[in-house]
Amino acid sequence: MVFLLLTCVFVTTAMAGHPVAKTVAEAKVSAVDTDVALTGRFVKKINDGSFLFSDGTGELLVHVMGAELDPSLMTADVDLTGMVVQDFMYTEVRAESVSVHN
Repeated sequence: MVFLLLTCVFVTTAMAGHPVAKTVAEAKVSAVDTDVALTGRFVKKINDGSFLFSDGTGELLVHVMGAELDPSLMTADVDLTGMVVQDFMYTEVRAESVSVHN
């Protein structure tokens, strides 16, 4: 009976796939390494590669690695994909891609 229960839990988890946070609020309570797919705006530039991002459910720090952000993305709604990371007490996102929202 226990084996059957564990099998059902494993199959359900495997079928559900990897969790994806779709809002800042979800990202803030997600585990480290959770994928994110967010739509919102950059509120301000903090420093090279770090930006404050908001989607209406909250704000968080986003790190855009390896490339300077196109200035036009600072005034547009954007789609952002990446991964939740943590820096001490704060939840942050490491962006893998940023594009203008269609």
